[in-house]
Amino acid sequence: MAGAPVRLAAQIAQGLHHVFGHRELRALAFTATLTNLGSSSVNTILPVLFIRQLGLKASVYRLRRAARTDRGTPTR
Repeated sequence: MAGAPVRLAAQIAQGLHHVFGHRELRALAFTATLTNLGSSSVNTILPVLFIRQLGLKASVYRLRRAARTDRGTPTR
């Protein structure tokens, strides 16, 4: 590396400026944000729904989730 070291905050600002300065990258970042938010919400609420509302035992839910993980499918 030649020259003075660049501060982390400056690198982050440069990266954000680059991403939000391009229409396609901005759309991709927005889509990824919504996808992560949605999947996190679903993975948080599903156990509550299955256990409290449907009366499924917690051990049965864990076995179901483990079985789906072994097949290589998402754990939703």
